[in-house]
Order: sequence, then C-alpha cells, then structure tokens
Amino acid sequence: MEALLEREGKVENWNDDRLDELSRRMDAGFKEMRDGFARIEQEIKEGFADVATRKEVQAVDDRIFTLICALFVVIGGIIGTLIVVNG
Repeated sequence: MEALLEREGKVENWNDDRLDELSRRMDAGFKEMRDGFARIEQEIKEGFADVATRKEVQAVDDRIFTLICALFVVIGGIIGTLIVVNG
C-alpha cells in the first residue's frame, strides 16, 4: 500500500510540473498572438493612410452594397410573387 501512495505522490508532482509548463507555453503563445494582432492592426492603419487603398476599399464596399440591394429586390420579388399566387 505504501508503494502506491509513494507512486501517487510522484505522479501528482509530475502532473503539476507538466501543467506549469503548459501554462507557461500557453502564456507565451497568447503573447505571440497579441503581438501578431498588434502588428497586423498597425499595418492596417498604415495601409488605410494611403489614399489609393482607401479608394479600393470604398469600391469594394460599394460593390457589396449594390449586391445586398439586388438581393433585397430579388427576395422581395419572390415574396410578392408567392403572396399573389397563394392569395
């Protein structure tokens, strides 16, 4: 019985050490991730300072808005047709 208790103590220490190591690695990983996000955010801010980039983004935004409007018209037409047919 003592052998089991002695072995159990070693396993708990091993697990605690492994959990501490995992915690340190995760902290380092999250720090790396935060640094990456900060770098990307800075690159985006610098990119939007350029007039050409802002115009390109505005053009894409306009195209997306046009697509959404077209979808509303098509969906409205389908709903109107269904109402008339079933009415």
